[in-house]
Amino acid sequence: VNFCWRKFDFDHCTSRNYQSSRPDIPEIAQTEKLKFTPLGVYITQYADPALEIDLEKQVVKVHGEVVDLSPREFSLLACLVRDQGRIVSHRDLIREIWGEQYTMDSSLSSLYIYYLRKKLKDGKNGHQYIKTLWGRGYWFEPRPEE
Repeated sequence: VNFCWRKFDFDHCTSRNYQSSRPDIPEIAQTEKLKFTPLGVYITQYADPALEIDLEKQVVKVHGEVVDLSPREFSLLACLVRDQGRIVSHRDLIREIWGEQYTMDSSLSSLYIYYLRKKLKDGKNGHQYIKTLWGRGYWFEPRPEE
């Protein structure tokens, strides 16, 4: 797995409601065995044998072929990849991607996660990248190194 690191964007952290979700993370991490991205790290790329994501160039490839994502699908994927290892609630996803006025409609995030999984062929390449914790939200799980 390849990562490109750059300085932490404090505004990004404070724009999301981390304080309300933070107490749940240790409990969830123990049950789901999540790995956390260190605080102060901002991920701009992800790559493994099946999936390549470049957040700065806004390019996603599955087995070397470019995947055509809508702007909302890409924003959703970018949010999950930036915060990989952390559970992002439905509400936080909707607030970041669609805006505050849509936060009561959790079906938006579920529908777009479905579209994203379908386009990424998630689970069909021996690994499921986008994981769900029912009632909590989603997280991006990198493929384990072999």
